[in-house]
Amino acid sequence: MMTNAFEKFGIKHLSASSLNLYTAQPSLWVGKYLLKWKDEVGAGAWRGSAVEAGINLALYDFEATLEQCHSKALELFEKDAMGDCDEKVDKERASILPMLEQAIPVYREAGKPVRTQKKILTWIDGVDVPLIGFVDYEYTTSLNDLKTTHRIPSKPSPAHCAQVAIYEKATGKKPSLTYVSTKKTATYEVEDIEEHWQQVVRSAKAIQTLLTRSETGREALEIFSPDFSSFYWSEQTKQNATEALIYV
Repeated sequence: MMTNAFEKFGIKHLSASSLNLYTAQPSLWVGKYLLKWKDEVGAGAWRGSAVEAGINLALYDFEATLEQCHSKALELFEKDAMGDCDEKVDKERASILPMLEQAIPVYREAGKPVRTQKKILTWIDGVDVPLIGFVDYEYTTSLNDLKTTHRIPSKPSPAHCAQVAIYEKATGKKPSLTYVSTKKTATYEVEDIEEHWQQVVRSAKAIQTLLTRSETGREALEIFSPDFSSFYWSEQTKQNATEALIYV
């Protein structure tokens, strides 16, 4: 017997990426989570995972050289890229080494973490499924999330702050964000945790209300007007939305 609106759509949990997508582009959220639109993971995500793998080797083996860390990172990248030599893929491939050059000294100075990719789970009062996430680096009294980018922001993005606000609520540990580019790094302590947490709460409750009032994903899609100018949309998801809305 169905007990909540999330079960109706087979949703067992929420995450920072899910909540941030709903906040920014609710129609795309509907497509991805309710209508099950598929979209390719881009080379930027491959690069991020590769750089993290290289940093992890550096942290758990302080004798590992930059070359060894780069080799480890590149190995993971190539498993995803599968020999793709597209211009965008090549750009990300070439970014791995300089990003490691910037990041490894910073993370080694912070010391060996208690653990990496720590799974967290927490609940919001009145929301019927939990929030889950994975913290990049957990230390004794703090948490840190790695963000690789080609442009270091002057302050952390609200979406990233919302992400680590979830981690803080689950662990009670102070979060920070480290942005790494090919030229520099910047680490930001995340302030106003409660403000960012309230945004998480609002998004989660809005999703629950949407699911409660919708019987199908297509019905939910009718509520929103897609903003195809946003970088969130790929050509594939634009096509999916266009085709779905034709028949609504």
